[in-house]
Amino acid sequence: TFDTWFSSGQWPFITTDYLSEGNLARFYPNSVMETGTDLLRSWVARMIMLGLYATDKVPFNDVFMHGLILDEHGQKMSKSKGNVLNPMDVINEFGSDALRMGIVMNRSAGQAQAFSPATVVAGRNFCNKLWNIARFIESQDNGEVSRKKVDNAVPHSPAENWIFAQLDQARQDIESHITNYRFAEAADTIYHVIWDDLADWFIEASKQNARPEFMHKVLNIALRLTHAFAPFVTETIWTALRDDRTTLISQAWPKQLSFDKASADEFNEVKNLVTEIRHILSDLPAGKYDLLYQDDSVVDNNIALIKSLAKLNSVNHSDAPKGLQIPSTSRVAWLDLSDDMIYEHQNRLEAKLLSVRQQIDNLKKRLLNENYITNAPANLVQETRDQLENNLALEKQLTIELTKSDK
Repeated sequence: TFDTWFSSGQWPFITTDYLSEGNLARFYPNSVMETGTDLLRSWVARMIMLGLYATDKVPFNDVFMHGLILDEHGQKMSKSKGNVLNPMDVINEFGSDALRMGIVMNRSAGQAQAFSPATVVAGRNFCNKLWNIARFIESQDNGEVSRKKVDNAVPHSPAENWIFAQLDQARQDIESHITNYRFAEAADTIYHVIWDDLADWFIEASKQNARPEFMHKVLNIALRLTHAFAPFVTETIWTALRDDRTTLISQAWPKQLSFDKASADEFNEVKNLVTEIRHILSDLPAGKYDLLYQDDSVVDNNIALIKSLAKLNSVNHSDAPKGLQIPSTSRVAWLDLSDDMIYEHQNRLEAKLLSVRQQIDNLKKRLLNENYITNAPANLVQETRDQLENNLALEKQLTIELTKSDK
């Protein structure tokens, strides 16, 4: 009678029919074995020993060990404990792509982590975002966008060059992460390039001057980058938007994208300026405000775009600009505010800066406490360090804002 692990140890060469030189024999030896950390001795070691014994070959070169998925209380799932979570229940509620993204995201290799429904919700929201992007791009199609036009589309505007730059950087980062088995980092990369870069910036910018053929090309590239992480929604979008009966799974990984770096950098300058304007406007009473600038070619070339993205009343050239200077940007521009509004804004900044500095002091004291560093969970200590880093960055920003508001 063979025990479980003795028979399982023969898995690599038995399933490939290597000893009989079957049709799958070319897949032995393979490259990667992926398993849980708890099976290193009982299974991985036996596969290696039995593989060497039966074939004189090591069955795989690399072993990737994922962490166990624990229950929400950090306990190992088992039928005897009654704490097993049926993945089909999660799939029925949120979808299989959402579960897939939720398991991969924020999961360190080799470390057991509690299952978090919040990450599955984030995965579902990501899929919804991708679906809405596709619907918007489809709505811009007037029926005259051919496959040839899409394939031949090249970036023209700063926003188009910028999104190509972002997608190409994401392509490189994902390739590197997957090659080095950093799957959580790869998922995080695709999450942010789709949600932040494509949805929040490129789609909004394209509303000023939409080119359907280029937008379809961007979507095609984004779907190919995302397919490994959310295969079902991406395949559905691909087949729904195309009439050539191709499948996304059969498409090649995107190649290096060509774009004008200077033009992409120009949009990045616009993005930074708009981000800073939005930050200030969030602290001001609701309303439409005017932006003034003096000698700035980037602002001059992108007036309509800046006005739209920042939701401004107007963007105007002025020989003698006044008001509140936009802080921490390479662009020089002012929000046209009255002296009273600037004074009230400064008071709010000072109060916020005082609160942030108090939080920084508390976090520093916590991290200087040896008992806390030694006894607190590692993830909690790291969270404290991240909070300190974020608050230090916020302190720097608020200080710059106060300095500029005094001018």
